[in-house]
Amino acid sequence: LVLFKEIHGFGERPWTVGLALPEVAIHPILLPLRLFVVVAAGIALLALLAAVAIGRRLARPVMQVTAAVERVSKLELDALAALPGSRIAELDALARAFNALLSTLKAFATYVPKSLVERLIRAGRPDAVPSRERDLSVMFTDIQGFTAIAEGLPPAEVARMLNEHFAILARCVEEEGGTVDKYLGDGMLVFWGAPEKIKGRAVRACRAALAIKAAVEADNAGRRGRGEPPLRLRIGLHCGPLVVGNIGAPGRLNYTVVGDTVNTASRLESFEKEQEELAQSPCRILIGEQTFHFIGERYQVQRFGDLTLKGKEKKVPVYRVLGHAPEQPNRS
Repeated sequence: LVLFKEIHGFGERPWTVGLALPEVAIHPILLPLRLFVVVAAGIALLALLAAVAIGRRLARPVMQVTAAVERVSKLELDALAALPGSRIAELDALARAFNALLSTLKAFATYVPKSLVERLIRAGRPDAVPSRERDLSVMFTDIQGFTAIAEGLPPAEVARMLNEHFAILARCVEEEGGTVDKYLGDGMLVFWGAPEKIKGRAVRACRAALAIKAAVEADNAGRRGRGEPPLRLRIGLHCGPLVVGNIGAPGRLNYTVVGDTVNTASRLESFEKEQEELAQSPCRILIGEQTFHFIGERYQVQRFGDLTLKGKEKKVPVYRVLGHAPEQPNRS
């Protein structure tokens, strides 16, 4: 090891002063330093690997929460499972908070129409669905003779039967873009055209009614096999203007429909006619004249009778929907 330095001011030429040490003399000093460098490099490498491993372990649950929140924003609640717990207190608290939120949203979703919530989420404000007048299609359903059927059953069995029945009806309605407004005892109120506008509302309503008819027939086959009485269903469909939006007190609003169109659909569902027997079919579908004109020749329809509406002197023609019209052969 050689150390040297030039020194000026002691003559015309600078002096060079140096010190030379043999390696044997400095080796005992350098060896611990080299060992320290190796150890320090090893510690740094281990710290880096540990940081990467811990970072990934921390990032994985955070990414799971992020993906779950994105699905929540799209209301894909049924496909979401509860997040697992973590040994890290903060992550475990985050998972527990999200699981509580998911349970609340799933419970909330059973009471509010999905299409309505989606619109509120997109709008980002509660007044995104103000009350307004709009032309809609309305459906009322009711089980014929339900009181007699329920009299001999315990309450839990009545609730089970209604839940299964409404699950069948709601599935048929949602496949056609309808909004289930509310369940009324053994009946159901549905409408098409709000909160989102859709085309072919009357056609969709009739298609949903026929799907309900087929589903009730299939369900009745199972009920007969279990020794249970079959269900007979009445359906009333009507199209026209009504008020749709938030109705109620400030602290408890319902997104619902009100107006003469709703009343007419209810009257069509409950319309009684002499010598009318539901035993001929498990499901009777009645529509008004306006709906009859909307659906055109897409369905098999027969004149059923005339309905006298409250407050109106002129009777309204009533038609019964029997099924889909047969396909017409192409003419060359």
